[in-house]
Amino acid sequence: MSALLLIAVAVLILYKVYSRKTVSIKRENKYGEAKEVVLSEAPGPVPFPVVGSLHLLGKHESPFQAFTELAKEYGDIFSIQLGGSKCLVVNNLELIREVLNQNGKFFGGRPDFERFHRLFAGDRNNSLALCDWSNLQLRRRNLARRRCGPKQHTDNFAR
Repeated sequence: MSALLLIAVAVLILYKVYSRKTVSIKRENKYGEAKEVVLSEAPGPVPFPVVGSLHLLGKHESPFQAFTELAKEYGDIFSIQLGGSKCLVVNNLELIREVLNQNGKFFGGRPDFERFHRLFAGDRNNSLALCDWSNLQLRRRNLARRRCGPKQHTDNFAR
C-alpha cells in the first residue's frame, strides 16, 4: 500500500513539474463582469517548497546579478517564486518600458495579501495605507495628513 502511495506521489510531482504551466487571471469588462482568462506562464526555475527560488538569489552579491544570470538561462522575461510569492521579472530596458508605459494598468495596484482578507473583511478599501488608488483614498489621505501630520504637533515647519 505504501509503495502505491509513493508511486502516486512521484507521478503527481513529475506531472506538476513537467506539465505546461498556465496562469489564470480575472479581468473585468466595463460593466463590472469578471471573466477568467488563461495565459501561458513565463519560464523560470522550478521552486522548492516554502522557500521558492530564494536559494538562487543567495549565490550572488546582489539580486540584480542573480536576475541577470537567470535571464541568460530563461530569457528577458521569466517568473520566479520568492517564498510564497510568484514574481515576474522583466530584465530588458525596452520590455520594461513597454510593461510600465503601455501595459501599466495591468501591473498597477497593490498586491493581494492574506492579511487584507483577515483584517479588512476582504475589502482593501477599508485600509488607508494599503488600498488601491482612488478618489476615496485621496480624500482619506488628505484628511489624515491634516489631522495626524507632524505640522499639528511641532513648530519646526513654521520656518
